[in-house]
Amino acid sequence: MTQYKAVTVTSKALDVQAGLYELMASTESVDRQNDVLVSTGADLSNYRRNPVVLWAHDYTRLPVARAVEIDAVPGVGLRAKMEFAPAGVDAHIDAVRTLWEKGFLNAASVGFTPKAGTPTGKGGTRFTEWELLEFSIVPIPANADALRLAFSPDVLKRGRVLSSKNEQALRDAVDALQAVLAQLEAPPSDDPQTESVKSDDVSAEAIESLDAMFKEIRNGYSR
Repeated sequence: MTQYKAVTVTSKALDVQAGLYELMASTESVDRQNDVLVSTGADLSNYRRNPVVLWAHDYTRLPVARAVEIDAVPGVGLRAKMEFAPAGVDAHIDAVRTLWEKGFLNAASVGFTPKAGTPTGKGGTRFTEWELLEFSIVPIPANADALRLAFSPDVLKRGRVLSSKNEQALRDAVDALQAVLAQLEAPPSDDPQTESVKSDDVSAEAIESLDAMFKEIRNGYSR
């Protein structure tokens, strides 16, 4: 059964113009489910034959990037260098790349098949052998189940229930992100003036709104 583990990442721009970035696709830290992915236990052989980087584990869409390098760093995690698809190939890919470059997206998640593991003693598993299927850029640093739980009143925040204010901020941020993606995927207009407004002024306003929302969410989680 495929599982997902996500981390907030700090990426290093190797060549912004070429869309080349370095990041940790996974780490060996204990996650919210008390699980640990041992980097040296990762089977990367099949992944290296098809090194796709997806958007939110969506296997039905085009990859947004590819991993040009990926290696296990013992005791740390999986370090990858990813290259975004060239600008203009797909509006959705361009949107993801822009939001990544500007820091609105800063989480990565691995999709993997467990092969062997031992109990952590805290209800989780230390996965000592696992196969990497893909890794994705994701909007929220949590696994697929946690993304669904983010809209449930039972979701936990450091042992407490997520406040209604922060839950609404999270909903607004996801809605705004979807609006930006929809805007960039809209067919081009025959009116040059309208197209200019859509690509410049409106997009900038939407991105500023996203920035404010994500700052509010981060501030809410830090309290």
